[in-house]
Amino acid sequence: MLRRRDSADPVAPEGGSALTLLVTFAVALVVAYPACVLLLRSFFDDAGHLTVRNWWHLLSSTAVQLDLARTVAMAACAALLGTFVGLAMAAMSVRTDFAGRWLLRIAAIGPAITSQTLTATAWVIIADPGNGWLNSALRMAGLGITADVFTPAGLTLVMALLCLPVAFLIGESLLSTADGSREESARICGAGRGRVWFRIVLPLIAPGAAALFLVCFAQCAIMFSAHAAIGMPASIGLLTTRLYTESVLGLVPKGQVAATGGLLVVLAVVALSIQYKLAKPSSTYAAARVNPPARRRLRGFEACLATGAAFAALGLLLVLPIATLGVRSLWPFGPWMGGTPSLEAYARVLGEPALLRGLAYSTCIGAGVALLTACVAFYAVRASALLRHRMGPALHGISVLPLGLSGLVIGSAYLIAFAGFPASLQDPLVLLVFALTARELPVAYKASELGFAAVHRDLVLQARVCGAGVGLLSRRIVLPLVKPTLAGGMVVVFLAAFREIEISSLLSSLHRESFGYNVFSLLQGGRYQDLGAMAILGLCVCLIVTLPLGWLARRRSF
Repeated sequence: MLRRRDSADPVAPEGGSALTLLVTFAVALVVAYPACVLLLRSFFDDAGHLTVRNWWHLLSSTAVQLDLARTVAMAACAALLGTFVGLAMAAMSVRTDFAGRWLLRIAAIGPAITSQTLTATAWVIIADPGNGWLNSALRMAGLGITADVFTPAGLTLVMALLCLPVAFLIGESLLSTADGSREESARICGAGRGRVWFRIVLPLIAPGAAALFLVCFAQCAIMFSAHAAIGMPASIGLLTTRLYTESVLGLVPKGQVAATGGLLVVLAVVALSIQYKLAKPSSTYAAARVNPPARRRLRGFEACLATGAAFAALGLLLVLPIATLGVRSLWPFGPWMGGTPSLEAYARVLGEPALLRGLAYSTCIGAGVALLTACVAFYAVRASALLRHRMGPALHGISVLPLGLSGLVIGSAYLIAFAGFPASLQDPLVLLVFALTARELPVAYKASELGFAAVHRDLVLQARVCGAGVGLLSRRIVLPLVKPTLAGGMVVVFLAAFREIEISSLLSSLHRESFGYNVFSLLQGGRYQDLGAMAILGLCVCLIVTLPLGWLARRRSF
């Protein structure tokens, strides 16, 4: 018999407590346990004595202070630039209507499909001060200009480009939920477009824009992909590169490594906590959904200018990096340096067992992580949104915690937390599956939340009246409605898990390689031609696996 879980919620059914507790334990094991062990380990020395010397040594070190200041300054500049460009592109997508608007969306979201490390590597090939393609073209043109990506300014620009997809998506949501009735009232009173934007639209979106800036700041501060591809060869000291060096080389005690990871955790969590306070919906949210802002139809010269900007953005953000890696895989140095194109790089990649193992392992790991995160997220959101279980808030908090954690922090936490476990659990592939599940769980959780929002409470109430239990209710009503968004989340999770480099660089090992581990190894070895071939092969694997899931995500029922 179905009973009420909460007196204030007569729709929430009783049941599923054992499964909810099991899911809570699993989420706590893969997310909360390593993070807590990492923070606790920072307060102990190698002999097991309680101490604050690790934190004192970390915060009193001049080199760490410089790395911290450099990380904050560069992340803030990149986040500011990414927020401005993302909001500008989102405004064109949401507030205007022209023929090339779909190109603008592809240009803004497209970089999320490719690996951040490979995109940063493409810009290294383009803007290397010595043999970069752009500098070679400038020298052949007789211009005395040199573009150098191995500078703080070059790294900042690349980080801003890499955080653009997040800025665009959040900016679109922000601008589409602004109150359109106020703008219409202002135009009726004779206000021009500029005055409407500066006096009404910008004040309305200011808190959301500040929250967006903090999200981009947190992303740029922990963006090891760009830091490794550009910062490490240029000797630009950052907290992420320091954490990687300390974890891999083992030159400092584990307590100091844990303190460095804890500092990154504190930096990201503070930024995301402020962002959460700023992103709370205002009282105008309901009005915004009733009266969305109107689109402005562009004509003539304005439409041509907007379409040209969309094409330029598509070429700069998506086509140019992929084309650079593809061309580089065919020529050792470049098409204008002589020689003929060849497929030798692809033959080397396909003939090297370690690289092939990396592709195969990452495909299996990505598929397993996508399926595992989808199952855990579904039952976690079910406990919170449908069952109103007492563990629901705890599940929500733990599931979204990795949003503020760097992959290096998660990898370091797993190395420390699972050091004393049985050998079967210390296998690099097992640790990779658990660590990537923890890293990508927030994506699957948010996708499940969107799916559960489509479950009308009247359906649940009618199913209860007909005598349906929790299992039947989940299988026959909830799951069919949640499947499309859950499949879309699985696509994103697979792409992120397949191309991930931060956790892979710490947890992978010989004969247990992954795609990200091999990419990082090729990058450190300077094998850019083989790296380009790996990028194209990885892109093909991602398309083969994700296209069926994307087709399922677009279907209303399957």
